[in-house]
Amino acid sequence: MKPDSEAPSVSHSHPVPCILLVHADPFALGRIETLLFNEGYGVVAVSSFEVGSELLRTLAPDMLVADIRLDAFNGLHLAARSHFNQSARPVIVTHASYDPVLEKHAKDLGAAFVVKPLENPEFPKQVRAAFEEVRCTQRA
Repeated sequence: MKPDSEAPSVSHSHPVPCILLVHADPFALGRIETLLFNEGYGVVAVSSFEVGSELLRTLAPDMLVADIRLDAFNGLHLAARSHFNQSARPVIVTHASYDPVLEKHAKDLGAAFVVKPLENPEFPKQVRAAFEEVRCTQRA
């Protein structure tokens, strides 16, 4: 993975849903980026809260997937910023283990809470479901 001071990696260059992926672990970041790319999504993968926060504002991705652990901040902070910038953007917050308090905070922010590992057949289904939930909400 490239350092955050450089341009983030972008997995697609044609118009497909763009997912901003923010995860501090470069190995997990690469694996999840590849998984989403293989599902047909454009992926912008970064490893810091600061870069992710800036890209939420400037890139306007179609979805945010953020890990809870992002140094001094966390994925819930990004979820709040995401919905401030674009309330209809689907957000998935990830964590290494089930935590009912974090799950409640995520739901209060309108985000889905997903327990890792994400490199499994269920995660792409959860991404599709998050996109579909937003589409249904917009139609209502």
